[in-house]
Amino acid sequence: MSRKFTFFMLVLFLITCTAAFSQETENEKIQTYDSSVITKINFEGLKRTKESFIQSELEEFLNKNATAETVVQATTKLRFEGLFSEIRVSYKPMGENEVSMEVFVKEKISFLPVPFAMYTSSTGFMGGAVVMDMNAFGVKDMAMVGGFFSPNQISGMLSYTKQPKGWIPGFSTSLSVGKRETEVTNMDNSTVLEYDSFSVHFSASVNEKIGKYHTVSLGGHFKYLNADKDNKYRSVLLESMTSGGFSVGWTVATAELNSFYTSYTNIGVNAAFTFSNNADFPVSKNFSLRATLQKPLNPLPRLRLCAAVSGHYGIDNPISAYSGREAGNVSILPGKFKTERIFGGQAGAEFAIVKAKFGLISLYANYEAVIAQDFDDSYKFNQGISGGGKLYLSKIAIPALAAGVSFNTTTNTVQFAAAFGMSF
Repeated sequence: MSRKFTFFMLVLFLITCTAAFSQETENEKIQTYDSSVITKINFEGLKRTKESFIQSELEEFLNKNATAETVVQATTKLRFEGLFSEIRVSYKPMGENEVSMEVFVKEKISFLPVPFAMYTSSTGFMGGAVVMDMNAFGVKDMAMVGGFFSPNQISGMLSYTKQPKGWIPGFSTSLSVGKRETEVTNMDNSTVLEYDSFSVHFSASVNEKIGKYHTVSLGGHFKYLNADKDNKYRSVLLESMTSGGFSVGWTVATAELNSFYTSYTNIGVNAAFTFSNNADFPVSKNFSLRATLQKPLNPLPRLRLCAAVSGHYGIDNPISAYSGREAGNVSILPGKFKTERIFGGQAGAEFAIVKAKFGLISLYANYEAVIAQDFDDSYKFNQGISGGGKLYLSKIAIPALAAGVSFNTTTNTVQFAAAFGMSF
């Protein structure tokens, strides 16, 4: 048995064997006061989170009736914040027809170093570590700094994101610097280009939330790329360049919660325009769309239907700006495949086999389909299936362990991946 397969099976074993943990108990019944209104909200258990921030998130429940439905709504709102591993909401009488909403929370670990490792049969090993703060300044800002390494890549990055609040826009910034050896393949997994590069990439955007579900963004980006092409592939044009541009985007998203999953539905579109100092690529244009549906089934709360589609259409892009299989939401294509145009997606289901205080273990299965432009400019269709398992920790909002296999029925090829501390 090869070491690669052993690594994959070990990760899958760690996911499934954790099923021996005990199940989480249901919350106790809450005393309600249907004819009374909520005039005050008290918090217990806050440590890093600012009370003024979380009070503003729940101010919509002031002057509402103290019903069981309000408890569910407030609990759901707090769960969607992603800051708390335990939430208990109750009522306390204050006077005639008045009650206070009493909220007890336990905060998730929001400031932590996160080591990670990943292996895929098509791209090999990758590892690294980031230090992240998912509740910076106690107001749910996100700060991150870290590094990535593999046998052919080393890079560092830092980022900061501030969520929009009311009519005050949010923003995000990121900076990455890296050196890597890149191999590009076609859809048949044959190498078409190899090159070494050093790059610096900076981006910033302003995000504004409109209403409850809509977000619009306006961003700018800058990139410096110094690339050395391999003489074996003279027919492929690759140039060093300095470029910059802007992008606009729109997203609409909703979320729902049951006893096992927080599921999301979102649709987004984005357009980016990049100007460079290279006469062959003076203006590059890129258009992308994405849609995700995660729908829990009420009769079977452990089961949720999952579907995702995405597409990317580029015009006059250098090869260094091409996209990979992730732009088509699939895992069945070669990991080093790059293209200017791709559209694809997956549909399937995820089943929670265990939910306990430590987190949730699930198994998933998907059908995948994708069409993409290959390096000979033809468009090719591929389809296949994928499946595996994941472990999510209740105190950290990332998959702690994941392992999966994908089978491309068009090319009759199998790929597998395993990860610790990240998703794939």
